[in-house]
Amino acid sequence: MVINLLNEDPALPESGAFKRLLAERLDLLRDKNVIVFSYDVPYYLDSTDLANISAYYALYNNSQSAMDIAARVLMREATANGSSPVSISAVDYQLGMITAPSPSQIIQIKLITPDQPEATATTEVPTVETPVPLFVLGENVRIQAGPIVDHNGNQVPDGTVVKFTIRLSTENLIISQPETVTQNGLATIDYRIERDGIFEVTAISEPAMTSGRLILNTQGGLAQVIMPTETPNPTATPTLMLTPTATLMPTPTPDPSANLTGYPRLTDWLLVVLLNFAGGFLAWIAGYKWWGSVRWGVRSAMCTVIGGLAAYLLLTIGIRPIMDLVKESSSWFVAQVTVIGMLFGWTAALIWWMLSENNHPFPSK
Repeated sequence: MVINLLNEDPALPESGAFKRLLAERLDLLRDKNVIVFSYDVPYYLDSTDLANISAYYALYNNSQSAMDIAARVLMREATANGSSPVSISAVDYQLGMITAPSPSQIIQIKLITPDQPEATATTEVPTVETPVPLFVLGENVRIQAGPIVDHNGNQVPDGTVVKFTIRLSTENLIISQPETVTQNGLATIDYRIERDGIFEVTAISEPAMTSGRLILNTQGGLAQVIMPTETPNPTATPTLMLTPTATLMPTPTPDPSANLTGYPRLTDWLLVVLLNFAGGFLAWIAGYKWWGSVRWGVRSAMCTVIGGLAAYLLLTIGIRPIMDLVKESSSWFVAQVTVIGMLFGWTAALIWWMLSENNHPFPSK
């Protein structure tokens, strides 16, 4: 089933047809692949709706070119690559988190020399540089980290904070931690070499905590970059196809004990007969032993049975709230109602006995 979707318009009731279908007739979609193409902002469906569709594509406009792309994607003539430019709370896609630095990347770091121009976001940075004399004690050196990418593989937004750590390797002492921000995915600092030794420079941009190491040796002005071994990232690049965790509603297994009609079943009628038989017998004993005669025992039993049967008949009339309770609790609710009706019947017999046979609890003066 292919759905072409625009946002709901209050002036057009038919524009809410798909949401009504998901809310009221989900059984029609069972065992079907439901593909949705949204030609407006992707906020129309909530997380519950998305759990019942197979794939959701956002195209953001209803032009003819967008419809042509949707048709090509549907026929597998094109691949839907890309990332949503807005946050979509229904699938927990938060733009602020997606555009943050990817924690799986290894930030590249290098030394910028006067005869070597600064890199751009598209410049490929070598993993290892050959040690050559690059600086002298007392001068400023320019160090660059990046390009830094986000979770979608794109360069992070300008202004992303990057923290450099400059450590004196011979003494394992941190001597400086300058901070700067990115521009075009790159972060650059200037640092003045003021002492002899071997310096190690690293960079982080939370939550990306791994970078190469730039080794600066003031003895001869040598610099070398050491990159750690990169671990392959198994996470696929997100696209505009937002696939929910649950794509299709599984076919539920019917519960044999569930009552789907709202009316008592044959087994419920047999249960009511047994309850009335037991309750009538106990009422006869109470009337015979307590009220002192076989006649009152019979009356007590008859009133109890009549009360139980009347309560059962109430369940068969078709009153909507009662039918809902029967569906929810089934035989247990039928038994409860029958017992309550029997108690009312026996109470009526008790009042009858108290008002008869000179047994009124308030004797006349």
